Amino acid sequence: MNILITKMMTARFTTITDRERLCGGFDAISYLFQRIAESYPQHTFYYIGASDLEGHCIATAPNLKDLYTPIKAFAKANGYDPIGQDLDKTGKPFYQAAVDYCKQNNLKFDLALFQYEQTFPIAHYADGYISERTGQPLRTLVSHRHSAHAFVVASDLNVPLYLMVDDPRQINHLPADIKPPVKIFAQCKGIDKTRFYTDKVNKKEVETVMEYAELEKFYLLKKERIDFTNPDDVSPNPLEHYKKDIEFTMTLNGNNLDRYNFVKEWVLPYRPDQIVYGKWTEGEVGKKVAEDGNEKNFVRRGMSEMEDIMWRSKYTLVAPPSAKTANFVTQKVYSMLYYGILPFWVKGTYDTDNFYTDIDDFLKVDSPKQLWERIDYLEKNPDEYKKQLKLAYDALKPEYFENDFVHRIFDCILK
Repeated sequence: MNILITKMMTARFTTITDRERLCGGFDAISYLFQRIAESYPQHTFYYIGASDLEGHCIATAPNLKDLYTPIKAFAKANGYDPIGQDLDKTGKPFYQAAVDYCKQNNLKFDLALFQYEQTFPIAHYADGYISERTGQPLRTLVSHRHSAHAFVVASDLNVPLYLMVDDPRQINHLPADIKPPVKIFAQCKGIDKTRFYTDKVNKKEVETVMEYAELEKFYLLKKERIDFTNPDDVSPNPLEHYKKDIEFTMTLNGNNLDRYNFVKEWVLPYRPDQIVYGKWTEGEVGKKVAEDGNEKNFVRRGMSEMEDIMWRSKYTLVAPPSAKTANFVTQKVYSMLYYGILPFWVKGTYDTDNFYTDIDDFLKVDSPKQLWERIDYLEKNPDEYKKQLKLAYDALKPEYFENDFVHRIFDCILK
């Protein structure tokens, strides 16, 4: 089969940037494309997105082909708008260059597998489309650059579209002028109900199945399983040995005041000197942190910049998502487990569909008081702590680190 792939982002870059080091998780899907290509050598995968992902992947997988570069050259040679041009200047938008290039070269695709984040309300230029909310013409795109042409190629060439969505808050922001996806591989289960245009004025709700696909575990495909069951000697490689001597570490970005209030309620009253690593100095959150005199508790540093701290840490607390996505599971739990950090979370606000059957209910807490009582209990009872470490290690099944895991998820469309 010939398969279109890309990673949709509002940002251009998909390798490890400052944003990714601080936020975590943004490189997991890009690495997954390599493992998918390795797992299905009988297929050819065409990377069509405008980012530096093509260089990141294609060098390591011979059946991963760069389609974006020749499309870009074709557009330039034939007078199409350059990519990133939000307004139609020539009457020949870049996404049309992508469609025309594929047609002229008789490129046909059996399916498209795109990783998706919120990007734009429609993929084609907005001229003629009427906003359902305001009744006014849509004049521009929110983010045409870097991603629209991939959606347009799949839609205009009638390629069955499958999406990988690692954040369910983005699912209801699909471009409304494309052909609906066949299925969504997600980090929760349910039904997406997006309203798609049937013409440039009217919309119709289309239901698409969201299948829980364990995307949050794909992070582990680029790792090796490390035995951390002896807290006095954790060795991620022959040259490094760590002791679990840091009680609590929290990595979290201050994206909104709810997160800051969560930290103030759940952490700071019990550990006034606790440091939270991430971005906390910007916008209204940064102002509130300064007003409260809590600057000392927040340090701008990402996980990849503090691996020694991660390997030495014992416990963490996973902040809940919004109430609308309580069944959503994030990469954070498995990225903490990888380092041998026991991830507590608030019962009833996370994984309400109980996907994490291998993780002990002891780590699900009802209140801040219960959280710190359980941490104190483990600190005073080292045998119980080692028991929890063993349970955490067993939850990191060997298959999560191997291509067999890729087959289990994607054989349904790629076998």
